[in-house]
Amino acid sequence: MREKPLPNQKPLPAATVFLSYAHVDLPLIEPIARAFDYWKWNVAWDQDNQNLGERWREILEPRVAAAYTLLVVWSKNSVTSEAVRTEIEWTLRRNTGLKFLPVMIEREVTPPEGLWTKEGVDLSEWDGEPHHPLFERVLDHIENPWTLDNGMALIRDIRALKTIKVVRRQKGPERPSD
Repeated sequence: MREKPLPNQKPLPAATVFLSYAHVDLPLIEPIARAFDYWKWNVAWDQDNQNLGERWREILEPRVAAAYTLLVVWSKNSVTSEAVRTEIEWTLRRNTGLKFLPVMIEREVTPPEGLWTKEGVDLSEWDGEPHHPLFERVLDHIENPWTLDNGMALIRDIRALKTIKVVRRQKGPERPSD
């Protein structure tokens, strides 16, 4: 179990996490942000700017530039969100050294192909407490420089996935196998 941070402890510059999530999941995301705050980690997210519209890139650019890890929160809503996928690709292009960590906040969710890694953490059983072993696993993965995938490799995968989806749409419905 981790030691509680000191009250006057300042966040580490490398402890900045950018959260990508579906906005309808905000009540499920807030405990994650509070847990990072408890550990004195900087969390970059758009909770204050839910209606960014066309300006989202301009407003989020400095937050992305300062981030160390892109934490993508997969839920029933985010797996079908084109906005989340766009944000992932855009974020990884802006900060090429960014590490990628996916987490699931709901059971029975299948993240899009190529956007789940072996380091991903299932937080569906997490109770929201910062000292819970599941959340500490998230922190451990971020702190260990050898555990997370570099985001640039994922950009190539995302491009390939978009191409595959287009090809599948052009093929038409699949026929049942005999």
